[in-house]
Amino acid sequence: MKKILLVVSLMIIALLAIGCERAMEEAMEAQIESETGGNAEVDIDGGSMTVETEDGTLEIESSGVKDGWCPEGQEFKMTSTAEGNEGNMKMVYQGVISSGEYAGYCHVTYDMTSTEGTANINFYFNEDGDGYQVMEINGEKFSTEWHN
Repeated sequence: MKKILLVVSLMIIALLAIGCERAMEEAMEAQIESETGGNAEVDIDGGSMTVETEDGTLEIESSGVKDGWCPEGQEFKMTSTAEGNEGNMKMVYQGVISSGEYAGYCHVTYDMTSTEGTANINFYFNEDGDGYQVMEINGEKFSTEWHN
């Protein structure tokens, strides 16, 4: 799960920065090879990215980059066949919460399924960078709060 989260973070950053696809592909290949000690082949095509390594394939799709600090409806999906890290992840910006405990906060959901189990994570954050993380991992609930 840790490798998946690392690679997902790198891929999401790459998808947000797509513009010069070949340069991004080469940079991502170098980063992944450095982190994993193996070879990587990265293919970026618009809002999607495929990473192939000796351990398997990672595919990421984006619904496209939307403007704003809380782009409601923006979505990222990931599928991994990498040995030991098979799984799926979906991240969706739900929008700004209008009432209740998290009123005024942007709500982002992560749903993950891997060989290690399942995780559902809800992030709530404001424009100042303060926020909350509420997780359910394999049936156990955790929550944290942070301030910028």
